[in-house]
Amino acid sequence: MYLALTVTSPIREVKQDDPENVRLYFEAASQEQLLTLATSFISKEQALLNLARESSQSFEDKQADATATWLDKLNRIQIEDEKMEQVAVFKHCLYRAFLFPTRFYELDDKSQPIHYQMVTQTVEKGVYYTNNGFWDTAKTGYPFFSLIAQDDLSEMLEGFLNHYREVGYLPKWLSPDELGMMPGTLIDTVIADACVKGIRLDLMPEFLTAMIKSATLENPDTRYGRQGVTAYQALGYVPNDYPESVNATLDYAYSDFCIAQVAKCLGEESTFEVYQMRAQNYRNCFDVQTGLMRGRNRAGQFAPDFSPLAWGGAYTEGSVYQNGCSVVHDVAGLAKLYPNRSAFIAHLDILHQTPPNFEVGSYGTQIHEMSEMVALNFAQVAISNQPSFHVPYLYHFVGQPYKAQVVLKQLMMKAFHPTPQAFPGDEDNGSMASWFLFNSLGFYPFCSGSGEYTLGIPLFDKATLYLSNGQELIITANQTAEQYQFVDEVELNDQVSTSLVLKHDDIMQGKDIAFKLSLVPIIKEVAADDLPTSLTQK
Repeated sequence: MYLALTVTSPIREVKQDDPENVRLYFEAASQEQLLTLATSFISKEQALLNLARESSQSFEDKQADATATWLDKLNRIQIEDEKMEQVAVFKHCLYRAFLFPTRFYELDDKSQPIHYQMVTQTVEKGVYYTNNGFWDTAKTGYPFFSLIAQDDLSEMLEGFLNHYREVGYLPKWLSPDELGMMPGTLIDTVIADACVKGIRLDLMPEFLTAMIKSATLENPDTRYGRQGVTAYQALGYVPNDYPESVNATLDYAYSDFCIAQVAKCLGEESTFEVYQMRAQNYRNCFDVQTGLMRGRNRAGQFAPDFSPLAWGGAYTEGSVYQNGCSVVHDVAGLAKLYPNRSAFIAHLDILHQTPPNFEVGSYGTQIHEMSEMVALNFAQVAISNQPSFHVPYLYHFVGQPYKAQVVLKQLMMKAFHPTPQAFPGDEDNGSMASWFLFNSLGFYPFCSGSGEYTLGIPLFDKATLYLSNGQELIITANQTAEQYQFVDEVELNDQVSTSLVLKHDDIMQGKDIAFKLSLVPIIKEVAADDLPTSLTQK
């Protein structure tokens, strides 16, 4: 990286302690010192050009521009409520959500975007973004941008496609180069979500080609594409000689659903049919004896010495309790793997009632995610980490949203704080902040790429969203005190709605949503047409 700077008065001393890992120390010669600094990943000349641009404004002008930029973002949602601690949490989360991903491009002497490609070590044209793990952010952060920051999302998508053009695979975890961390290729959900919402349709044919490459061609460099995808295609699951095999299988099935969604949007019928079928591969990890998702070897045998409390092995940063229901695209299909509806409900009840105990499993020692689950003390619903983000909403698919509502309300009130210990776990690139934003507004993108949201329970009296298309979405609730933990009724534009879902198109039309909350659960029969959508239902 290249660095250029100017100062308003002499610097007494400049220290450089290691030419291979440069760290500079500056000591000001006076109390009043203005230092203007610019960096570049491209060249010394680009650093000087960046510095010249920075030096063209006074400090006060820069401060005013930065303030205006942040206020533009932070004012896109207005909250009206007297629960000031929760309002403070919301504002902090809104700030965190907009911190990631990071722009990683510069403007050349013609003001055109260019960036340094760290893999090829070349300077390339176009925009580029980094500092993002899609395993964390795909299901909350990018759906949030699709509501109030579509211009930003549009450019991000172009940047991610540039990565594919230059490296040959879509990114998985950029920081700033590809780290290849975590299972799955969940950027597929970002692409599908944008596609079904009509965002950057011009990029979708090339994105579809890129998604299919990751889904079919295994790279010996495990940073790129899907690890074990050759075996996945042959067996219908990732065998447990690969790490985190259950999570990989479930993530691949979800990505296959997302490929099918993009293919459907583009009228690619044969591709749609292939990947719609592959999206059901999650079934191949289901053990009917235990009613849980388990790792299998290449001969199809489930791993011996199984404990549902054991972390690691076939699972990522959790046990089967946190990871086994990660079938967000087909919960109805997952439920059908159980003997009956009651058996699936019983499994959900166990997940929500089992104390937050754990066995260190293949990790061999207690990792921070284990400690955070215990400290949170919400049974095995470890909302302190991304695999459990969707877990409470599983009750919606069996017509028992009231069970989810009380858990969600308590999580929002008890797990997030306006203090340095703000979050119940790793915030991870805006993902947990976006989880709070959605849930406090009363709806959640349970299945990114489906074009719908699942209704939860709002935290605030009134919220106004200034949407990217110029419309306003106003959400109100009649009583949001902590003890009101259930939803009695929902109205869309003054019309009672019995559906448990909200369509993205309805949101973007600026429909008013009014929640009527209650002290006790209102148990109602939920019609099949009012349930959230699943792959094998509706």
